[in-house]
Amino acid sequence: MTLKAFFVASATVLWTVNAAGAERETLREGSVLTFKPASDVASVVLSNEDALAVDVRGPRQVVVFGKKEGVGELLLLDARGRDIERHAFTVVGDLSNLESVLNGALPGARIHAERASGVVVLSGEAATSAQVATAGTITAGAFPALKLVNLVRSRASDQLAVSVRVMEVRKSRLKALGIRWSAMNRFNQGTGAVGNTFASALGQPGSADLFASAKFTLNRLTLDAYINFLRTEGAATMLAEPTLVATSGQKARFLAGGEIPVPTPYINGAGVSNSLGYTFKPYGVTLEFTPEILDGERVKLELAPEVSAIDDSHVVEFGGAKVPGLVSRKTATTVTLRFGESLAIAGLRTRDTQKDRRGLPFKTPFNLGDALAGANNTQDSDTELVLIVTPETVADAQGRMPTAREADPPPVSNPASHAPGRP
Repeated sequence: MTLKAFFVASATVLWTVNAAGAERETLREGSVLTFKPASDVASVVLSNEDALAVDVRGPRQVVVFGKKEGVGELLLLDARGRDIERHAFTVVGDLSNLESVLNGALPGARIHAERASGVVVLSGEAATSAQVATAGTITAGAFPALKLVNLVRSRASDQLAVSVRVMEVRKSRLKALGIRWSAMNRFNQGTGAVGNTFASALGQPGSADLFASAKFTLNRLTLDAYINFLRTEGAATMLAEPTLVATSGQKARFLAGGEIPVPTPYINGAGVSNSLGYTFKPYGVTLEFTPEILDGERVKLELAPEVSAIDDSHVVEFGGAKVPGLVSRKTATTVTLRFGESLAIAGLRTRDTQKDRRGLPFKTPFNLGDALAGANNTQDSDTELVLIVTPETVADAQGRMPTAREADPPPVSNPASHAPGRP
């Protein structure tokens, strides 16, 4: 009698075997299973020859090989084509090397892998939440036939604080103080070390450069001293100074400003505009960012700052209403920083020119020669928007935030001594 083996990759066969209630057996990659059928086997049907291989050694001896990760069904037939037995198999990879792969690829991780009832269970600790997700991705890719239960804990906090300072700097005051302001424009395609940072150069008139070093060398105390110096000398105005606590991987948004109503026509189902409504457009200082903690020291930040203001010089009439325009300055970048490092983004410049003529109304004659000679008073206002972002741990940020007790004025020890009329 000649025995034949038929390999069929058919979803119908797979469903029929499952419907018969065959018990699923687990094979490791590279393992061999031998069993003896209850009757003589004439032929076999295999649903997944990529995961399994079968060899009929004799009428009562069948050998099954686990080739690669996957599931498969085996149907044994007698000489008349009748079903003898049905077997369902799950081929799983060897978990002995998974732990070494995960712990080697993720610095600081201590991950354990176990298998139970078609499930891979990961447990242990990782340095960050990003490592936890990476461990799950690697395991799911290596064992697609098994369900994944990721119980790995992150030792690092999933939250961080982002300190943001938005300033408007007056170029004329910087020149008068002898300070040059170099734009932060040397981004390495959003990765690696970024641009320039603050250099200790104050006290050198005519040559001081606040953005000159290629490394983040100043601590927050020195950075605050620079900013306070600029504000005291009238060279900078702080537009916003929020500190936001965000979750790693989640987008956060900050707006300091307002909203203006913009008339918007409403179109009915027939495509006809039969009513007028309003859509509110935000303006002011807006910052959208998405932080991601890469490890215990580095943070990836996706930043999209914008500063806009109402522009009454560009007014549009719509539906009987006058709608002012908006002048906007915005940028976007992705950088990697360490906790406590400050990134400064500058270069968003605006120049306003104002002209006026001095004299009493209706008493100042118009002189063509003066007009051609430039007798009118012309003032140029050249400003630059500067954004300083500092990622910090929540503990460090809380240490700098004023508490309610710190914000209150000091108590008066003797109220009578401060009564009206007394020195």
